[in-house]
Amino acid sequence: MILEDVEVEVFNIFVHWLYTQQLPSGDLADIAYANNIEKYPNADYLYGGGQLRACAFANRFLVAELERIAHNNYIDFVWYTTAPRYEDVYFVYENLPGHTLIQDLLVKLQYEWWHPGQDSPQEEATRLDLPKEFLVGFMLRHAEVRAQGGGTDWDNKQEEFYMQKRTEKVSE
Repeated sequence: MILEDVEVEVFNIFVHWLYTQQLPSGDLADIAYANNIEKYPNADYLYGGGQLRACAFANRFLVAELERIAHNNYIDFVWYTTAPRYEDVYFVYENLPGHTLIQDLLVKLQYEWWHPGQDSPQEEATRLDLPKEFLVGFMLRHAEVRAQGGGTDWDNKQEEFYMQKRTEKVSE
């Protein structure tokens, strides 16, 4: 079988999940990136990006439980970080279909934590390429908070962004 456009590292995560019904614990580099660790030196970003890629893979190949677990692990990973990496924003808007909870979270993180001075020169150069939906979401978030009197509404409702386990009724 040939899977088009699937990274070896992401497939390694999937294989691990097939055997254990769990994502690799700790650093995904141990499982997914073992042969390319010099290509992926930043383990924190590797972990978050690995979760997003596993989520997109699972969505594409209809592996609902893997998608849910990877989605929720990504939410846990980024919840207490700073603004999202633009690389993650691009990936989410290009690879996850429709409107997703992860997109909502990325907009919220951008609104709550971003300031222009934190962007690297490479990120500054790519700001104009950010997905239109992300930028519009940021604008709407700004207007919503301003209408509520300004300030922040970072109220630690992390569970609002979790993908819930699907419970489907079986017809008799």
